[in-house]
Amino acid sequence: MTAKASRLGMRHTPDLVELENAYPPAMRQGEKVLRAKLKTLESYRLQLSFILHDEKRCVGYLVAYPQRSLLDVEKPDRIVYIDDVQVVHGYEAGLYRLLKLLSQELARFKMSHWPIEGVCRRRSFRVFQDHQSLIRRLGWELAGHYAYWDDQAGEEMCWMRWWPVAVGVERQPQRDSIQLSGEEGYDDEPIPELVTLEPVERQSEPDEPLPELVHLEPVNEEKMPALTYLLLGDADSELVPAPETPPVRHRLEMPGVRSFFGSPRIRPS
Repeated sequence: MTAKASRLGMRHTPDLVELENAYPPAMRQGEKVLRAKLKTLESYRLQLSFILHDEKRCVGYLVAYPQRSLLDVEKPDRIVYIDDVQVVHGYEAGLYRLLKLLSQELARFKMSHWPIEGVCRRRSFRVFQDHQSLIRRLGWELAGHYAYWDDQAGEEMCWMRWWPVAVGVERQPQRDSIQLSGEEGYDDEPIPELVTLEPVERQSEPDEPLPELVHLEPVNEEKMPALTYLLLGDADSELVPAPETPPVRHRLEMPGVRSFFGSPRIRPS
C-alpha cells in the first residue's frame, strides 16, 4: 500500500485528532491544542513535519522542529526534536519514509550535523534499539539513551539522542524487518542497563556545506514490516523524581508539545 506525502499544516488538524485515539487518554491533546501547534509549525521558516495520506485517509505523520538539547549542560546545543510520530497499522513502511523525508530536509537546509532527540515509550525505544541498522541507512546512529519511570504515565519512558554517522564509517549488515512492538513478550522484558554519555567534542557550524552522509541504499518499503505505531514526545513537563536525575529546567518553546509528564533533563557523565 502506498501513500502520498505532504507537509503538515493546520488543514490537517482533523487528521491528527482522529489518530489521537491510538494514544492513552492522558496523552491526547485535543483539537484546540493541536491546531495551535500546527499553526506555530506553519509559521516556521524551517518546516520539518510531514503527513502521509492514502487518498483522503491519513495513515501517518511526523512532527519535528528545532529546539535546544535536553542535556543538562550550561549551553545546550541546538537539536532537531521529534515531537510526535504515528503510523497506522498496514502502513508501517511509512515510518521509514517519514524519517527519510526528515533526513533529506535536514540535508537540504545544511543541518545534517545537528543531533536528533526524542522521548518515547519503552516499546518504541526497543524498536529503535533493535533496528539501528535501518536508521543508519539515513545517516544516524544512537549516541545515548536514558530510561526513567513515570508515575503519571504508569510506564517507563526513554530519552534518545541520535548522532550523524561519520563519513567513511564501516557499514553494518542491513535488514529491513522490524518486529511489531505489540508482539507478545516484546514489552515485558526489562530494559538492559543503560550506557552513559561519553564527553563528545561538539561540532561547530561550518561555513561550507558538509559532505554528504552515507549513501542511501534503495529500500523496498512495501516489504518492510514495522511497528504498529510510535509515540514520541516533548520533555519539558514536570519532572518525576528518579535516581541521579537533575532538576528539570521548565521551558516551553511552542504550544501543544506532546507531553510525556516526567521527561528529565539528562546529565552527561
